[in-house]
Amino acid sequence: MRTHRDLVSAWGTQEMADDLGTNYGAVASWKQRNSIPYEWFVKITVMAPVAGFPQITLEFLHSLRRGVIKEEKSTKPKKNTRRGERTPA
Repeated sequence: MRTHRDLVSAWGTQEMADDLGTNYGAVASWKQRNSIPYEWFVKITVMAPVAGFPQITLEFLHSLRRGVIKEEKSTKPKKNTRRGERTPA
């Protein structure tokens, strides 16, 4: 598991929504954005062992989030300051 998307896929979108007491659409949007909102981290760490994911901790969720942020930053095009053009990363 390397991303929030991987976590939602492994858990199952509907199962995760049911376990967390939210709706399918919310969890599906986390998966699509590859980003779980911070306010869900504690509840996820409480419910994850029950769902069969004892390795899910706050630290683990934060490390996935940091990975997502780094991944997004590295794919943005860089600006060529000499000509004002954008070049691929």
